[in-house]
Amino acid sequence: MGALMGAAERTLEADAGAGVRPNGERRLDEYGSILVIKLGALGDFFQAMGAFKRLRAVHPKARITLMTTKPYEGLARKSGYFDDVYVDVRPRWYSLRGWLALRRYLMAARFDRVYDLQNNDRTALYFRLFPRPCRPEWVGVAKGASHQDKTPDRRTVHIFDSLRRTLAVGGVDGIEPDDLRWMDGDVSALESEHGLRAPYVLLIPGSSPTRLMKRWPADHFIALTKRLVADGLQVVILGTNAESDATGAIAAAFAGEEENVSNVLDLTGRTDLHQLTALGRAAFAVIGNDTGPTHMLGPTGAPCIALYPGVSDPARFHPLGSNVHTIQKDHMADITVDEVYALFKKATQVS
Repeated sequence: MGALMGAAERTLEADAGAGVRPNGERRLDEYGSILVIKLGALGDFFQAMGAFKRLRAVHPKARITLMTTKPYEGLARKSGYFDDVYVDVRPRWYSLRGWLALRRYLMAARFDRVYDLQNNDRTALYFRLFPRPCRPEWVGVAKGASHQDKTPDRRTVHIFDSLRRTLAVGGVDGIEPDDLRWMDGDVSALESEHGLRAPYVLLIPGSSPTRLMKRWPADHFIALTKRLVADGLQVVILGTNAESDATGAIAAAFAGEEENVSNVLDLTGRTDLHQLTALGRAAFAVIGNDTGPTHMLGPTGAPCIALYPGVSDPARFHPLGSNVHTIQKDHMADITVDEVYALFKKATQVS
């Protein structure tokens, strides 16, 4: 990588004179061009929404660009917090052409300030793509940044608090979770065509196929569903088609029971992200694994119970929201149905 960077430095030497020059300290509302970096994943992206919202507020005159990856481009544009979105193709370490293209983009954009909300080794390398005389102000953990976050315990606090600390170094405060009101999906068809009805509880039994250890067992979800239905609640199962093995096992357990046809609704693959948040705002409760949709639904205000295995850290990665609760055991199967149901009753104040 060092050789590649050296080659890039020599190849673009002529570009350096036209690059971005660092600005002196100025009022935040005086900046003209801002880059915000947040590449993913889904849960982390939603954890950063409050920071996006606040950056838009403190830089009202600036043209703000988000650098992210393709899955989050549409969300970023819909949010209204950005004037433009640059999709990072994340060039391989050996792709000299890819790195040079990225560097040319960064140099040509003439950003006054960069907020690195990803704060990892890759984005620290992006900082190095700027020749020293041409670096914009950089807020993040990258060594040599003009506003370097040197917080010693940043890897032990909640990711949202970590973002707050990074931005505070750049003079940005007042960051609060975003309630995602801008995600206003229409759920009327789910009511008229699929029988969605209140009061309902949202179940999120899936996870990334590469993180199966994060899934609470299907038989546990089935037993919990029976209790929720007995309480007079509709149970709505959410997930993508890639998670149909997890969601389908639950739905199948009730498919042959006529009395549960309207009480257990499987919406696997039938909702988009904007509909999920609309569902969350009207939900009686949300119960799910440590996965992106659970992190989306916490800020909507519904009572949210998130289930964690020992490999996860709820202290650092629990969903944001005013009524969020977590349970963690070394193995997901060790989390009992009784524990989840008792916490559900407490969170929803069901007597």
